[in-house]
Amino acid sequence: MENIEYRNKAECEFCACGETRTICSNEVCAKKIIIRIETIESKRCVFTGDRLDYTIKICNDSLVDIDDPLFSDDLPEGLKYVKDSFRVNNKPETPILCPYGNKISYKLHKIKANSEVIIKFETIVL
Repeated sequence: MENIEYRNKAECEFCACGETRTICSNEVCAKKIIIRIETIESKRCVFTGDRLDYTIKICNDSLVDIDDPLFSDDLPEGLKYVKDSFRVNNKPETPILCPYGNKISYKLHKIKANSEVIIKFETIVL
């Protein structure tokens, strides 16, 4: 993982009581955030009434934690989310279902540096 560092090394001289003093500015370091997302569908060929499982792996490949990221997914037309099937790291959770369209979302708490979150849910083919 590569970090990008921005350093402000400006200096300012001033005189006080006949002495010259140098004040250095603060250093600022910005970290590069790298997120990798993998989506796995349980089947490629489906028929009406079939269940289709989704697995989404969100990987934080950077050196810093990511606070409060929002997961959002637009389900393809012809699929319907199966109630109570949403899991985050195998723990049951309740996503937000958009009243129009076919979108689900969920606010994650944190993705720690160099870790991953696995989201799973089921859909049914209409």
